[in-house]
Amino acid sequence: MKYKFASHRSRFILEYISYKKSLGCKYAILSDFITMDKFFISMNKISNIGITKEECDEWSKQRSFEKVATQCSRVYKMINLSKFLSQLGYKSYKPFPVKFVKSFKPYIFSYLEINEIFIAADKLTCNKKHSCRNMLYIYFRLLYSTGIRRNEGISLTIADVNLIKGTILIRNPKNGKDRILPLSESMLAAMQKYSDKYNTAALLNEPFFRNNDSKRINVIRMNRWFVKILNETNIPYIGGGHGPRIQDLRFTFCCHSLKQLIEKGIDTYVFLPTLSQYMGHSSIQSTEYYLMLTKEIYPELVKNRSKIDSKVFPEVNNDEKN
Repeated sequence: MKYKFASHRSRFILEYISYKKSLGCKYAILSDFITMDKFFISMNKISNIGITKEECDEWSKQRSFEKVATQCSRVYKMINLSKFLSQLGYKSYKPFPVKFVKSFKPYIFSYLEINEIFIAADKLTCNKKHSCRNMLYIYFRLLYSTGIRRNEGISLTIADVNLIKGTILIRNPKNGKDRILPLSESMLAAMQKYSDKYNTAALLNEPFFRNNDSKRINVIRMNRWFVKILNETNIPYIGGGHGPRIQDLRFTFCCHSLKQLIEKGIDTYVFLPTLSQYMGHSSIQSTEYYLMLTKEIYPELVKNRSKIDSKVFPEVNNDEKN
């Protein structure tokens, strides 16, 4: 059932969402705004259009089940709504942003571990005509060979995969930059074989990777299968948000690519802008973070100064989450 906004600020919340969408922001998931609307209803003694300090203080409290990153995102939505109300002429208090220091580091798989993941995925079988298990072996290979995000792979439609030209089209990605990526010969052959088996009767707008009901694969179920695959290998799964995660295949692709390019003696800042565009990053600083990871994982790369200048590895912040 579709939620109906009902607080005394509901009109302004909906106007704010429409305004952000007009700027290209994606608010397909409205859970925080629904929670915010319900929160305003619960504070029924307050009828101001502008948000009060009392409301901000209560909204900013960390919930018992909530991580700091989630709390931070929630508070920023209240800050931005308050700014919007102020621009409309309503005096509105803004909560203080929650300081969030990102300490998580992605897991970079070794070449041997990548091979073990593929072998374990190949062994998964299913008696059903089409199931999530039947696509894992090809899906994980695609993520590693192209560096696309987990959801970008899930969102591919039949029309997005050009098996004649050997390319995939990434539409409406995280940073709003559509891009066309080439497939290697081996990856193209595997995609063709998979498509011949499962997609012969599919419509162009149907998911390339889908369940037997022709719907997109479930992310939660995919994560569970990935953990199962890790348990079949010698790769320790820590859990609790510390991975290894499916998204780490993307980080691994980038680090392995950088390692190969650096070993060939190619000037880093010649290929860095190209790699940034390829990965769909919002800025080149996000790609530079991968250089720092590559340095940490492969410290031997910086020993030979005739190939690599020390400026290749600048100190940067990580703005790329997956």
